[in-house]
Amino acid sequence: MTLDERIAAVAEVARAWRDPDHPARAEAVEATLDAPNRFTEEGLAFALNHRMHQATEKTLQVWTGGQEIQHPVNVGVICDDSDPLAGWEAVLGAYLLGHRVAVGLSRGSNRLLRAFFYGVMDRGEDGWIRFVPQHSVGEQTGAVIAKDNDEGLAIAVIDGREDAEALSGLAEDLLLHEGVGPGPRIVWAPAGLEPDALLNALAGFREFFPPHPDTDGTLALPTAFLASAKQSHATGPGFLVSKVEPEAQGAAHIRWSEYATLDDVADWLRAQPNLSLVVATPEVAEQLDIDVPVIAPGDVHRPALGERNPDLIEYLANL
Repeated sequence: MTLDERIAAVAEVARAWRDPDHPARAEAVEATLDAPNRFTEEGLAFALNHRMHQATEKTLQVWTGGQEIQHPVNVGVICDDSDPLAGWEAVLGAYLLGHRVAVGLSRGSNRLLRAFFYGVMDRGEDGWIRFVPQHSVGEQTGAVIAKDNDEGLAIAVIDGREDAEALSGLAEDLLLHEGVGPGPRIVWAPAGLEPDALLNALAGFREFFPPHPDTDGTLALPTAFLASAKQSHATGPGFLVSKVEPEAQGAAHIRWSEYATLDDVADWLRAQPNLSLVVATPEVAEQLDIDVPVIAPGDVHRPALGERNPDLIEYLANL
């Protein structure tokens, strides 16, 4: 198949998958909800709708740059549980350019990618994408491994002037998929600012995206520890906010840390070896002189195709 034919196949499947009741999507969602992960029905719908609406013929043509490689190789993609569709861009890019792809799926979300790309291959290239145990990906691809992205530490920085829309977006960034994946785990706030506005936004988010059934139980132990240590904290449906030192915690546990000046925050950010992104309004971003992506509140889980890994297509084209 040519690049145009592959793009047409992907776009056709994506159009079908925009319908939540499409049989392949519905079955894959049901299986994913039964798998060992922290994904919810609402969170899966969010992730799938976002990606499926991106996969149009025009967007895929622009993303790939119309490139079609002359010498395909076997590309391996290892997926984790950081996102319901972790690895989707890497598999998609490698397939569109013409490589054969071996995908090592996670136990937590192995049905979504499998079902989507089986639908793509049914349109003309059966076997071009194979799903294999993660430990064997390197063996089957000559150790050519393409990862979707390398998740690091994500941080949010606020100054207390955020409006309701920004706070609602930040709540989504913090709690979607129970805080697992690319979302921030630490919120830097001005000294003396009370977290009430953010707590209200977090509670409002949970009205539309209820927590996973296991989340409150997981938060019980750290909540009890904070209470026994008499450390400031607040809880709500499916979240815990603790005012302690800035150390990333587990799912849906957010650290609220205070700063004296934004210069102090910038110095702290520069000292982090694995900082991946910062969430901040444009007004705050202007005052942070840091060499990592700064994303507006509400955009963490809505990246444009290729935005988080702009070198992916070039990398795949030059294998």
